[in-house]
Amino acid sequence: MEDKKRYNYMENALQNINKSYISLPDDEVKRNNQILENILQQIIGKMKEKSELFKKSFTRVFYGGSYYDGLRVGNPEEFDLDLLLTLPKYAEPDLTNSNIPGFVHLQLKEYDKWAKQPEAHQWVGLSKLLDDKHYLVTSKVSAWIEGLVKKALNEFPQSGNSTIFNTSSGQFKGTIHKGGPAHTLKLEGIVNGKKVVMDVDLVPCFVFTKDKWPSSPYRPNPVSNKPEFFIVPKKPGSNGNVDRYWRLSFQEQERELMNGSRTLKPTIKLLKKLRDNQDHKAIASYFIKTVLLWEVTDNRGLWNESLSYVFMFMLKKYKQFLENREIPYYWNRNNNLLKANDITLQNFANRIQYIIDDIERPPEDPFCLAKYLVHDSKLLEKLKSETVIGKKQLKKLQQLSISDKPTGTPTSLLPQTNNSSSTEVDSIFFQTKPHIFSMMTDIVNKHFDQNPPIKITSSLNSETQFQAQASVFQNLNQPACNVNENVATSKIDKLQASLDKVFALMENLSTKIDCINENIAELRQENRIFKNKLQAMERNIFI
Repeated sequence: MEDKKRYNYMENALQNINKSYISLPDDEVKRNNQILENILQQIIGKMKEKSELFKKSFTRVFYGGSYYDGLRVGNPEEFDLDLLLTLPKYAEPDLTNSNIPGFVHLQLKEYDKWAKQPEAHQWVGLSKLLDDKHYLVTSKVSAWIEGLVKKALNEFPQSGNSTIFNTSSGQFKGTIHKGGPAHTLKLEGIVNGKKVVMDVDLVPCFVFTKDKWPSSPYRPNPVSNKPEFFIVPKKPGSNGNVDRYWRLSFQEQERELMNGSRTLKPTIKLLKKLRDNQDHKAIASYFIKTVLLWEVTDNRGLWNESLSYVFMFMLKKYKQFLENREIPYYWNRNNNLLKANDITLQNFANRIQYIIDDIERPPEDPFCLAKYLVHDSKLLEKLKSETVIGKKQLKKLQQLSISDKPTGTPTSLLPQTNNSSSTEVDSIFFQTKPHIFSMMTDIVNKHFDQNPPIKITSSLNSETQFQAQASVFQNLNQPACNVNENVATSKIDKLQASLDKVFALMENLSTKIDCINENIAELRQENRIFKNKLQAMERNIFI
């Protein structure tokens, strides 16, 4: 059984990082909330004046996203606001599961019959949001809201291309931008002599109650006091008639599931900070949130443990998900959220494992994890001076500062190539590997003063040679290197930082290879079609 006090030596440092270096300042949060609510109420009032349909269908604003979930990392400048809309009950809105997990279709089954009723006159313009089969169309809804927001903004004083909003905190200038399902309102103003910037995403959503809850394979609603869920006009990509696809959103239930779990939100924020510092751009914040949602269901008692234990427990879980190339969608496990290629995900997992190994390698350093979360050296020193360390741990820390703690090089950092890849892609990949190892050679020579303890060659003509060379490169931390350990440790630390950049290039390369592979597949498909047409023409000629 794992010792739950194993990581207590990091507890004070982690608590301090979360409180002082990740969590948002309370005064800024309160200030921004007041400004935003004031401006939003002004805009919604004008939107109701400009559209009877919006006035009839609008119910409320849902303040969503990581900011209002208490999961925002960084400055409180980005906000997600859902404009919740309804549809006429007697037109019988019907939700059906689509062929893409996480997405549904919405059809007004009795629209023709309902349109003849007197009530329909209160919903003028609704027909323009439907297709010929009475399915609600995402692009039409987005265009309607975009136009309506612009009309509303035109009712306010203007200055150049900006709209002027007057609030109790001062004057703000706003401009509207379109991106994805959201319409982003960019606000800028001066409060107490300080510039305040806010990007507000306005997302049109339709809200439904428990009687419309999606059927299996979706999870039943685990939160009885939150019966409502939303659908968002987010397209899944070019897959059939994408205008009929609406993404399900269970934000209220997810927020409720996270409430009351003492260490859950701090753990999510710490994992997000680690992701940002490791430049793992393929991992969305929602993916990390999902990893912890699974644990909320399966391990309710976990969140009563120390933050240091919970963080390390979830870091290992997160690494397992990356290794398995799958983070199942919490509400429908048939939907794998991870879309990045296998090489990229394996590199992410390897890097996380290296961090875990570094933390767990004796002697115990209370700030070992901190160096991965706080990159600024001055802030890191400030953290160390502010964090209370027990006498026993302080003695260990003093011993650590004069000891030769081996750093090592992460194991298996280099990607495993897929032998089933097409010949064309393999050829391109192998042509780039010598260039990467040439960069490695330069790095090693630079940090070992042109006299490295190992030799790196750039002549790589096969996968076997590549893996053999990778093995040699990983032996930097072996005693056989025959280099003064104090010097080697310092130089290997610098080498690791340079290597991170090399492997980032390799990840970018793997993404490009995926694109090439897709292009090759498309060309082959076009070639097959062309051959079939040619054969058909030949048959016609002979006939």
